[in-house]
Amino acid sequence: PQQNVDETDTAEVVEQERGVAHSNLVESTIAEETEEEDVKDTVHFMLDGVEQQNLFTTPRPAPLEERVRAKLNMHTRHLSYEDWHNMNLNQASIFLSRQSLSLEGRAGKHRRRQSVNPLERAAEEVLFSSQVHTARSIATTTKLSEATPSEEGSVTSERRDEPAGSLPGTGKSGGDIGRKASRSIRVTVPNEIDEDEYCNNAAVTAKYNVVTFLPVFLYKMFSRVAYLYFLLQASLSWWSAISPYSGLGPTVGLVFVLSVAAVKEIIEDKKRHEADTKTNTSICHVLQEDGSFAEMEWRNARVGDILKINDNELLPADLLCIHTALPDEVCFIKTSNLDGETNLKIRRPIEVVEHKGDGLETSEDNDDLPSSPPLVSPATFRKTFMGAEWMESFKEVEMTVHVESPSPNLESISGFVELKRKSKVGGEPSIAPITLNEMLLRGCTLKNSGFILGAVVYTGDDTRIQMNNSKVPFKLGSFDAYLNIQIILLLCVQASIVFGCAVAATVWREQQGMFAYYLAFNQYSWDTNNENDGAYWFLSLLTYWILYSFMIPISLFVSNEIVKFWQTFIFINRDKDMTDEDGESARARNSNVVEDLGKIDYIFSDKTGTLTSNEMRLRAISIGGLSFGSKDKALEKHGFEGVEALEYFDSRLANATKHLPKVVHSSREDVTNYDYVTAWDGDKQGSEREINYKRLAEMMHEFFLAICVCHSLIIEGESEGQSTYQGPSPDEVSLVEAARQLGFEFRQRSSRHVTLAFHGQEMKYEILNVLEFTSDRKKMTVVARGPDNVIKVFCKGADSAILACLTNYKFLPGGDDVIEATDRSLSDFSCQGLRTLCVASKTISAEVWGEWDAKYQEAATTLEDREEKIAECAEEIEVNFNLLGVTAIEDKLQEGVPETIEMLGTAGIKIFMITGDKQETAISIAISCNLIQKIDDLMICNEANEEAAQERMLSFIHDCEDKYYSTVDYLQPCERREFVIDGFTLGKILGTKTEKLFAELASKCASIVVCRASPAQKAAVVKLMKEYQVCSHSKGYALGEKIPKLTSIWNKIMWKVWDGRMLAIGDGANDVAMLQSADVGIGVMGKEGRQATNNSDFAICKFRFLSKLLLVHGQLSYYRLAHLIKYSFYKNISFAFTFFFYQFFCGFSGQAIIDSMSATVYNVVLTSLPILVMATVDKPVQMSSFMKHPQTYNTSRALSSWNFWKAALVKSLLTSGLSFFVPYLSTSAGGQHSTDSLFAMGKTIYIALLGIIGIEILLLARSWTRLFVGVVGLSYVLVFAFFPLYEAILKGIKWPMQQYYGIPAMLYSSSKFWLQILLCYLIAFGVRFTDRAVKLHMWPDDYDLLTEVDHNERTLSRKKSSASLAKSSEMRSEEGEAD
Repeated sequence: PQQNVDETDTAEVVEQERGVAHSNLVESTIAEETEEEDVKDTVHFMLDGVEQQNLFTTPRPAPLEERVRAKLNMHTRHLSYEDWHNMNLNQASIFLSRQSLSLEGRAGKHRRRQSVNPLERAAEEVLFSSQVHTARSIATTTKLSEATPSEEGSVTSERRDEPAGSLPGTGKSGGDIGRKASRSIRVTVPNEIDEDEYCNNAAVTAKYNVVTFLPVFLYKMFSRVAYLYFLLQASLSWWSAISPYSGLGPTVGLVFVLSVAAVKEIIEDKKRHEADTKTNTSICHVLQEDGSFAEMEWRNARVGDILKINDNELLPADLLCIHTALPDEVCFIKTSNLDGETNLKIRRPIEVVEHKGDGLETSEDNDDLPSSPPLVSPATFRKTFMGAEWMESFKEVEMTVHVESPSPNLESISGFVELKRKSKVGGEPSIAPITLNEMLLRGCTLKNSGFILGAVVYTGDDTRIQMNNSKVPFKLGSFDAYLNIQIILLLCVQASIVFGCAVAATVWREQQGMFAYYLAFNQYSWDTNNENDGAYWFLSLLTYWILYSFMIPISLFVSNEIVKFWQTFIFINRDKDMTDEDGESARARNSNVVEDLGKIDYIFSDKTGTLTSNEMRLRAISIGGLSFGSKDKALEKHGFEGVEALEYFDSRLANATKHLPKVVHSSREDVTNYDYVTAWDGDKQGSEREINYKRLAEMMHEFFLAICVCHSLIIEGESEGQSTYQGPSPDEVSLVEAARQLGFEFRQRSSRHVTLAFHGQEMKYEILNVLEFTSDRKKMTVVARGPDNVIKVFCKGADSAILACLTNYKFLPGGDDVIEATDRSLSDFSCQGLRTLCVASKTISAEVWGEWDAKYQEAATTLEDREEKIAECAEEIEVNFNLLGVTAIEDKLQEGVPETIEMLGTAGIKIFMITGDKQETAISIAISCNLIQKIDDLMICNEANEEAAQERMLSFIHDCEDKYYSTVDYLQPCERREFVIDGFTLGKILGTKTEKLFAELASKCASIVVCRASPAQKAAVVKLMKEYQVCSHSKGYALGEKIPKLTSIWNKIMWKVWDGRMLAIGDGANDVAMLQSADVGIGVMGKEGRQATNNSDFAICKFRFLSKLLLVHGQLSYYRLAHLIKYSFYKNISFAFTFFFYQFFCGFSGQAIIDSMSATVYNVVLTSLPILVMATVDKPVQMSSFMKHPQTYNTSRALSSWNFWKAALVKSLLTSGLSFFVPYLSTSAGGQHSTDSLFAMGKTIYIALLGIIGIEILLLARSWTRLFVGVVGLSYVLVFAFFPLYEAILKGIKWPMQQYYGIPAMLYSSSKFWLQILLCYLIAFGVRFTDRAVKLHMWPDDYDLLTEVDHNERTLSRKKSSASLAKSSEMRSEEGEAD
C-alpha cells in the first residue's frame, strides 16, 4: 500500500507497513493454494531489522514454498543466526534487495521489477552476485542440530573453536573460506584491537634497510658464480706459499667492485625508500568517538579502524564498506591499478545502521527527479563529521567481521558480518554475507561517490594488491647469455694454459731445476716444493690459476651494470623526443634487456590503443540504404551544432530536418507495417535515385531515437557549459555525443524515463526493460514507451547479430535493395577502417509486451540459471526487427604510426598486428598504417579445418620461395609478401604440426595480420615464433621431423648469440601475456590502465616513439655494450699473457713480474675508466643518421664470435707480445739508471701495455669528446703518479715492498725506459692506424659510410654558413660605404 507519512517517521512506518503487506501476501497465497491444509506453525524471521511473520517453520512441500517465496520477495540484507543454519537451498531461494528498489503493486500482483536505470541495474547485478554467492555458501552447509548461541547472544566465542574458515556454527568449510586461519575482527570506535595482532599497513618495496643491507647485499652478489669465483681467487691469494703475489691486490679489487655495486644498489634502493615514504605518509581520515575525523598516515592504519575515503582518493587498505553518501547506497571505484580496467565498478555497503540518508534521498514517487545524483561528487556529499544520530545508532550495534585469511584472490572472498543490536536484549545476532561486492581493495580509487566509510579488514602485505604484486618475469639480455658462454670458453682456455704451465713446471724441475743447486730444489717442503710430483703439479696448478686469474675482468660486471643503468635511466628516461604533450616520458623498467632493443627481428603489436588512439568518433552513418558522412568529416574539430552540424556532416540530412516537426508530433497507430524501407522513390538506381526527404526525416528520427534510447550512459555534471556522458562503452559515448552535436540530444535520465530533445522538440520515453549487451548475443536491447503510448523495441549490435534477426525483407517494397545497399555500406565502412554497428527497432502491442515482461521479470529475479533464462527471453523478443541503419565509428590512428611502421619495415623488422577486430576492419587499419602495401597480392587464410589451412599455407610458402626473396635485411616493395589469418583458423592450427608451417610462412612475410584473436592466442603466436627462431637452423623443422636432443640444446644455447629478438607492444591488460612471452615487452601508457605498463620492460606514451627507441637507443646500446665487453676482455687477457710469456724465461716458476696492487689498479681503474666512458658516450654516427638510414639497423656484428675472439686472443697476443718483448729484449745490464731488475722491467711492461691499450681505445672510438679524451689521457698520466705515491705510502706505514723500493725514480730517470715505451707506442700506433685505414678504404662498414656522409654534410653546412656570413658582411660594408 502507498500511504503518505510524515518524513520523520518514514523509515519505521514504511518498513512496518511493508511487513504487514508481506504477511498478508503470504497468508493469501497459502490460503489460495492450500484450501484444505491446516497451517499451524509460525515463526519470526528478520526483515531488514523488523520482525515479520512467516507461516511456515516445518518444511512444507517444496513447490508450495517456492511459490510462496517467489511472491514474497524477501527484502533483506541480513539473515538471522538461526536462519543461516536452518534454511535449505532446495526448499527456498534467498532474495536480497535494498530499500531503493521499490516494491511495485499492480493489479493484484506484488513483485519487484527489474530496474531500467543504469545505476540501479548495475547495483542489482552486484546484488544478485551476492545472492548467488550466499546461496552457494548455504548450499554447502548441513542442517544443524538444535544448537543455540551462548547466553550472551554472541557467536564469536563459539566460532573461535571451529575449524578455520568454517561457516558459522557448522564447522565445515564454506566455499573459499576454508583456509588455515581466518580472522574475526571486532569493529569499535575507538579501535580496541591490539596493534601487534595483525601486520602494519606500511608499504615496503625497498630491498634493504640499515641493518640488512650488508648481509643481504653480500648474499646476493656472491650467489652469482662470477663473484664467487673472484672471492675464491682473492682467498687463495693470501696463501703466500703458492700465491705469486700478495693477496692485498685481489682483495682490494674485489672490495672496490663490490663497493661500486653497493653504491648503485643504495642509489636505486633510495628511490624505493622515497616512494615507500611518500605512500606511507599519505593522509587518510579515521572516525573518532565523537563523530569527527582525525588525520592519520597510511602506515598507521590498523585492522578494525573505520576510515573515511573521499572522491579521487586511493584506498589505503582493504576495506569493508559500511556507509556510502549516495542515496542509492552504492559507490564507484576505479580498479585500473588492479586489473587494468578503467571503467567504474559498483560496490555496496553492509547495512550496519539503518540508512537515514544524507539529505540526498530521492522520492520513488517523483520520477521527474534523477534516481541518482550526477556522477560528479558535489561538495555537499563530503562530511567533516558524522551526525550524532548516526553515531548513536552505530554504537548500538556490536559488529564483528569474520573473513578468510589473506589471499591473492581478486575474484572472490568468503566471510560474513555478525551484527547484534544492544537494544534487543536476548535477541539473536544478524548475519550478512561478505562478497567482493562489499569490499574496497587497496590501490583502487573512489570516484563520483562523495565519500564512504569502510572498516579496515586487511592491511599492508595482507592486502590483495600486495599479494598480487608478482614481479615481471626475469629476463636476461642476449649479451648476458653470450657473456656466460664466452666466460665458460675462456675458463676452458685458462684451464688449458694453467694445466700446461703446471706440467711444464713439473718437467722443468726434474730436468733442469735439480741441476741448479742455487735453486735448492733438493730441499723439500709440503706447500712450496713437495717431493711428490703429483702434489707439486697440483700446487703449481693453483699457483698458475691465481696468476692467470686476471684473464676474467672483474670490472666488467660492474661496468656492464653502470652502462646499462646510464643507457636506460639517463638516456632513455630523459629523452625529450620520447616525451608526450603532457610531459609523460618513456620509462625503462628492466635494464637487463636494453641491448636487445638493437636486435629486434619481429614486432607483435596490439591494435586498439596501441596503433590507434582509442578515441571513438562517429564518421559516417547509413539510413534507408543511403550513406551519409565520410571519414574526413570530423565533427569534434568544429563547433557546429544542430542544423549547421548536419549541413557539415551531409547536406541531405540537413534538408530532411525541415520535415522533423511533423514526424515528432505524428502518431501512427501501427508502425509495424512499413509500406517502404528505402529513403528514395521508385526503382531508379545509383545517382538517378530521388530522395524522399519526408521519408528520410522519419527514418532519421527513428535512427537517432534508437541511438539516444538504447544505451547505458549516465549524464555527468556539466563541463564547459555542456553535460558529459559516462558509460562502460566508448562506442556508446561517441554515438550519443555525435547525436547531440547533430541536434538529437539525450538530455536527462530519471528512474524510469529518458528525456530527449530533437532539434528543439522535447519528448520523454519510459524505459520498460533493458537487455544489456552480452558477448553471446552481441547486441543490446531496450524496450520503451513513447509519449504516444506506443511501445517500441530498440536494438543495436554487431552486423552479424542484427541482420540475422530482421524481418523478411523480401516481401517488402525495395527490401532487397535496402539490404544490398546496407551490405555495401558495411563493406565500404569496414574497408575504410571504421567500426560498424547496426541499429534496428520494432513496435509491439501492450499485450505482447505484458506477456513477455512477466516471463522476463521472473527470469530476472531467479537465482538458478538466471543468465540462461534471461537469454531465452531476449531471444524471444529480439526477432522481426526493422533495420534502421548503420553507424561507422573511427578509432583514429595515433600520430606518426604509418611513418613509424614504414621506417621499422625498412629496418628489416617483420611486424605482426594481432587484434580482436573483424577481418575487414583489421585489413583496413593495416592498409592505413602501411602494414599492407600490396592489397592485390595479399595472402588470406580463412579455413574451417586444419587440413585446408595446411594446404593453403603450403601453397603460399611455395609461392614465396618461387617468386619472392623476403629474407634479405631490406625488403624492397616488389619483394614484400603480406599475410592475413583469422583467429578461428589460427585456433585450428595452434598445437598441431601445421603451426610450424604458419611460423615458416610468417618468417617469409614482411607483415602479418591476425584478426579475431584472443589474448591467449596473442601469447601463443609469440611463443611459436620464438620456437621457430630457435629451431629453424635445423633442417626439417617445418616438416615436423624430430630434432636430436643435443642439437636442440645447442640451438637454445646459441639462439641468443645468433638470432634476433621478439618484441611485443600493447596497452591493455589483455596484452600482458604477450608482453611477458616476448624477449622485450613494451607497454603503451594509454587509456586502458597501467597493467601492461606494470608488466613491461619499457613503457612509452605513443607508438611512434618505438622508432627512436629501437633505431637510436637500441643500436647505441648494442654498439656500446658490445665494445665494453669485447675490450674489457681484450685489456685483461693482454695483461695475463705478459705473465705467460715471462714463464718461458723463469723456469715456469709462476713468478709474477707485476705486483698485485698494480695489477688491481690496472684492472679496475686505469683501463676500466676509459672503456667505461667510451661505452657511455661513444656513438658510431650522429643520432639523426640512425633515423635517416634505418637500413643499418641490426646489421652490426660487433660482438660476433670472430670479432670477440679476434680481440680477446689474436689482438691480445699481439698487444701483450709487443709490450713484453720490446722491453725484455732491449733491456741490458749496467749503467747508473739500469732497468734490468725484475720489477723495473715489470713496471716498464706495465706502462707500455697501458699506453698501447689507450691508443687502441682512442683509435677504436668513432667520436671523440673532451670527456672521453680527457679520461683516456688522465688514466695514462695517473700511472706515473701512482708508482711514487704508492711507494711513499708504503714507506709511511713502515711496510716497504721490494717491487716499489726506488724503482719509480730509477725508471723515470732512465732514457732506456722512455725509448722502450716510445718504441712500443710507435709500433702499436702504426699497426693499428694501418689496419684502420685499410679497412676504411677497402672494406668499410655501414657506420663508416654514414660517418663520411655526416662529415660531408657538416662540411657543406659550414661552407654555406661561411658564405652566408661573408655575404652579409659584404652587404654591411657596401651599406657603410654608401652612407
